[in-house]
Amino acid sequence: MEFFAFAQFFEMLYLNQDAYKNYLWLYLLLGGVCFLVVYAFEAIALYTIALRNGYGRKWMAFVPVLNTYYMGALSEKNKVYRIKSSHVGIVAAVFEGLYIALNILYYVATFIIFGGGYAEPYYTTQIYGNLSLEVLEGYNLVGLPEGLNWTVWVFNNLSLYITDWVYIIFLIAEIMLLISFFQTYAAKNYLVFAIVSVLFPIKGIFMFVTRNNKGVNYRDYIIERQQRQYRMYQEYMRSNPPPQDGYGGYNQPGNPYSQTGSGSSPEDPFSEFGGDNQSKNGSSGGNSSSDDDPFDGLGSSK
Repeated sequence: MEFFAFAQFFEMLYLNQDAYKNYLWLYLLLGGVCFLVVYAFEAIALYTIALRNGYGRKWMAFVPVLNTYYMGALSEKNKVYRIKSSHVGIVAAVFEGLYIALNILYYVATFIIFGGGYAEPYYTTQIYGNLSLEVLEGYNLVGLPEGLNWTVWVFNNLSLYITDWVYIIFLIAEIMLLISFFQTYAAKNYLVFAIVSVLFPIKGIFMFVTRNNKGVNYRDYIIERQQRQYRMYQEYMRSNPPPQDGYGGYNQPGNPYSQTGSGSSPEDPFSEFGGDNQSKNGSSGGNSSSDDDPFDGLGSSK
């Protein structure tokens, strides 16, 4: 799959306006070299994981299309929306194989058309300020033998009506498969690895990086992580216990508002009004003055 992604990338870099016709083989060659490098990383990663965990049929790690299914088989500790990852791997492998076959058919038709000299480029003139450029617009197919008319339909319509739809289905299955795989072997960064692997044809490199990680069930991983964080919190609370006075530390030593440990009661804010004189006199054995009684003028019941 990555082979065609790399080849199409190099096709977009051509500078010669008729380079697609003359250097199509070069784009495929460059795409093949890049594909082999990334594919080697992917195959080694899958084989290492299978060997470490005792999986059978390890040879599938090196076979295109079959390694896509094998990736799902190695990820069975995690399901995809309650679907076994191996089942998702089967769907992805089927549509990947179909996509490869359709692309091979397209390139066969393209080589027949260009190699036989049946394609004539036509250009349009585009103005950029004071600069006028002849830009390749497409190709006219001329002189094509009647027996090769199928190549015209393949060249013009195959991608639009079939290949693109097959690729969309494969892409959905591949996204689900990559999420399941990286949840198993790179649970901490699974989403980043999956997204980057979809956007760029370098999933083999990420798989190689995670090849020595222990496979986990993502749900169990989250539970264990939460429990570990809770144990850390408990350890912190044992080392830093909260205040026990019930006032959030109000009566701690050094607090100017603390009412404990001072040996005296707090100052009465109403003492200037004589509210405490009677109790003080009574405690010293003195007599209370009648002037202190505000109702003395009303008489008494003596």
